[in-house]
Amino acid sequence: MAITLTTALKNINEDLANTISNIAPSATPVYTKIGKTKASHTYHEVLVDTLAAPNKDNARAEAADALVPSNAVVSRVGNFTQIVAKEVSVAGTVDAVSTAGKGEFARQLANVMKEAKTDIEASIVSGNASVAGATRKSAGMEAWIKTNAVENGGSSTPGFSSTLVGAPVAGTPVVVTEAMVQTLAQNMYNNGAEIKELIASPLMKTKLSALLSGNASRWNNAKDKSATSAVDYYATDFGEFAIKPHRMVSNNTVIAYDPELWAVATLRPFKTEELAKTGDARKVQLLTEFTLECRNEVGNGKIAGIKTA
Repeated sequence: MAITLTTALKNINEDLANTISNIAPSATPVYTKIGKTKASHTYHEVLVDTLAAPNKDNARAEAADALVPSNAVVSRVGNFTQIVAKEVSVAGTVDAVSTAGKGEFARQLANVMKEAKTDIEASIVSGNASVAGATRKSAGMEAWIKTNAVENGGSSTPGFSSTLVGAPVAGTPVVVTEAMVQTLAQNMYNNGAEIKELIASPLMKTKLSALLSGNASRWNNAKDKSATSAVDYYATDFGEFAIKPHRMVSNNTVIAYDPELWAVATLRPFKTEELAKTGDARKVQLLTEFTLECRNEVGNGKIAGIKTA
């Protein structure tokens, strides 16, 4: 009689992907918020459209002939997929004697699921450049955002060119100021964008709260008679937006992003594979392949080249 193995089941991948997507959403806020789509190749492309600048002198003479159009064509941008993998290997005796909870193997597998998801989150918000080849890398938000980048201390962002996204250049970081935040909001507004959410490292979030407290709401908790001076929302002449801490954002960068303009494109969904048994141990590999899809970097912004003190 044939024995059914997990490797023969056709429904395990989708179930596992859904399970991992629901793990620790507060620890992976950007991954949780942005879109989800599919990739069909190791180089995943999207089309980006642009509109002509407003023309106040668009006035035609009566009976004038139509002009030859000079409309802009769509452009292509792309990102390479990145393989994320984690392994679990537990001796048969260890798994047998681990009676607390669901066993040592189950505990380790649950942990690597969380770790894989946070690894993806770290890649998404990073300044990683895209890398082609066998060991591919997906470029992160910090590397993608160029148009509305408020650069400081000689920092610069190459952005997307040809098929690759370059790594940002750090320069010599300077102290962040409120004027930088105002400039970011104005630049984005001028380019037709709007700050939906600002994310900063815990250290930078504290610095921003101190800087922006004069033009932000202070929340009072009447129930426990406590008060905080943390700035969670900030109002500028160009809109109001949330400011949230993010454990994985660089201390030298603040990112303003629109969740609707990004997505995780998955080439291979999460799956677990039983590895070859070479002794008295159970070995499993958890693996997925994804890339960050940038739908329009102009709708986002960042402050780069800053330091906390």
